[in-house]
Amino acid sequence: MVRYRREECYSKPKSLKELLELALKREVASANFYENMMERSFSSEIKAFINELRNEEVAHQEKIRGKLKELG
Repeated sequence: MVRYRREECYSKPKSLKELLELALKREVASANFYENMMERSFSSEIKAFINELRNEEVAHQEKIRGKLKELG
């Protein structure tokens, strides 16, 4: 069984950059979670679905990184 436990505590972001940095951190954590799930012994169909979810998180990361670049 895989357990996902969120232990981080966050302070309220004070700027758009801080908000995006926090969002990026969470997207990376989510992608890592799905990556770990794929390492478990699931059927190939379930692994494919989990991989799609992971890929969505990676795509979100790229969008956030783009926005952070725009901010400078």
